Amino acid sequence: MNVPVTIVGFGLAGALVATELLRRGRRLRIVDETLPGAASPVGPGQINPLATRRFRVGWKLDEALPAALDTYRAIEAACGEPLYRECPILRVVKDQAQAEDLENRRKEPETARWIRGPSPAEQQCIATRLRAPFGAFVTVGGGWLDVPRFLEVMRRALHSDPRVHWNPPETATLRNPSAALPASGTTVWCEGWRARHNPLWRHMDHNPAKGEWMRVRLCEPLGVKVIVNGPCWILPLPDGTARVGATYAWSSFEAGPSADARVTLVKNLAATYSGAFEILSQHVGVRPIVRDTRPVAGRHPKHPEHWILNGLGSKGALYGPWAARLLADAMEAGAALPREIDAARFFR
Repeated sequence: MNVPVTIVGFGLAGALVATELLRRGRRLRIVDETLPGAASPVGPGQINPLATRRFRVGWKLDEALPAALDTYRAIEAACGEPLYRECPILRVVKDQAQAEDLENRRKEPETARWIRGPSPAEQQCIATRLRAPFGAFVTVGGGWLDVPRFLEVMRRALHSDPRVHWNPPETATLRNPSAALPASGTTVWCEGWRARHNPLWRHMDHNPAKGEWMRVRLCEPLGVKVIVNGPCWILPLPDGTARVGATYAWSSFEAGPSADARVTLVKNLAATYSGAFEILSQHVGVRPIVRDTRPVAGRHPKHPEHWILNGLGSKGALYGPWAARLLADAMEAGAALPREIDAARFFR
């Protein structure tokens, strides 16, 4: 009997779990409610193979990146519109120490395959639009997922799918974390940072971080299709505007955009981009993070009908598809989860 699986939360994690379970023939019930501080509705969705300050290759990159591209391309083919855009990352070197790190990384074959020098057009951008006294380089293999559009497309597709029921009356109590423990069939919790209030998962080592970014108009466009990564990141959008971010804070999760964050964003943009700019809007979301910064996927050891996908942080576009695929394999075929992401690590 194909008993429906309930998914609580339909941000990026919930949408990816739904995709994987539907691929395996499951029926779903989805509890969908956007609450203050939700990260996915404003998520930048960047993928950067060398995101660390010392330009090290991302953890499990060779597994996570192919899974992400495969997932997004399949969804694009089904919906008929672009959602993930491959885009090189123009990385500004901030100081002499980073310049030395870069030279060391170029000597490592594993890292060097993700690095190239700027093209003439990119070099022109560095010289005329950016503040880069220590130079810059290009990371290949990067890009960005339009997360808000991705969620819109997924909601539209799943609302018309007869295998999916949205917010059915029998799951209404699951909106209240205090109702998590009673038996309710198989449930996957994709609540984002609010998992820390859920009695099933509150003991996990949560460390959520509030992030803010701005949408701006650059008075002098970059002139090349790149994502800039320096004191801030600059993500040009198809409409001619750009996203600029981001900040980190560990309080006021349900509050709106803050004046302090705006000051920081303006300062960091001015330290990265040499031209004038117009601020159009400011956005806020809370990243779901745990202390070891790895995704969290797996089964509750005391309540085996309850599963979780969480902890995607600022790298959800990269690690979300891979973690969702592994979670679905564990749910449907009993496959073992990698120790580094298994929720069991919090129950020892």
